[in-house]
Amino acid sequence: MRKILIALCLLASVSGPALAETEIDRLVAASRSIANKLQQGRYAVGGLAYYAVRGKIAPDGTTLPTFITPADVDAYNNSVNEVSNRIYYNTQMMLENQYEETMIQLETTVDTFVEAAATLAVVTEVAEKAEDTDQSNTVQQEELQDYIVANDVSLNQQDVNEYNNALSDIETYSQNAAAFLAASKDLTITDSVDSGAQSYNLNMSNATATYNKANQSLSFSWTSSNYTHGFYGFFANDMISQQEILGMGQTIYEDQEYN
Repeated sequence: MRKILIALCLLASVSGPALAETEIDRLVAASRSIANKLQQGRYAVGGLAYYAVRGKIAPDGTTLPTFITPADVDAYNNSVNEVSNRIYYNTQMMLENQYEETMIQLETTVDTFVEAAATLAVVTEVAEKAEDTDQSNTVQQEELQDYIVANDVSLNQQDVNEYNNALSDIETYSQNAAAFLAASKDLTITDSVDSGAQSYNLNMSNATATYNKANQSLSFSWTSSNYTHGFYGFFANDMISQQEILGMGQTIYEDQEYN
């Protein structure tokens, strides 16, 4: 199957339509044209000087092909400007990358939570045994007591802290990831930041987005500049309730449990 896919990709690359010329292609052509003339000019100067001291006369127009014309200059400068003004790594890409990076942090912290929850799961077993104990039945009461004495069912505060910290971090990472993803799809945000960065000659690869849930804001800053760009109140339609979250979590948990 893999070989078939590779073959199809190769076929598409051969038979598909030619790619459109890019601003970098034009820069390559314009700069290479002048670079070639410069090299030929050096050859011409060397050859002319060599033969001049030997009494050999060069024909008129020998150096003419090595002249850099106004058209050459215009083509080169226009290409330089095109590349300078082109946005290669834009705001949408940056936000998508921050979303992916935050999701990795979220997944790592979920693993920590799972381990912490597993450590504390003894509480669930204790609860079930206590609920099943008939408090009018001395034998069952003693069986519960024996279980508690025989097993390490006490809670360690460090384990509890790991559980609580993981929950808190997961909440923060999930909020940030969701905000970055929502913002990456909002043209009002991405177009505005792209325009601002271009005006201040800033590269989005040096930018960082920060989400603040308290005021539903998203701010952009650059390591290479003091310039900042912020948005406030843009996420009102993306907010969900605690009830929705817990309900969806319960559905997912039960589906996994019974499937």
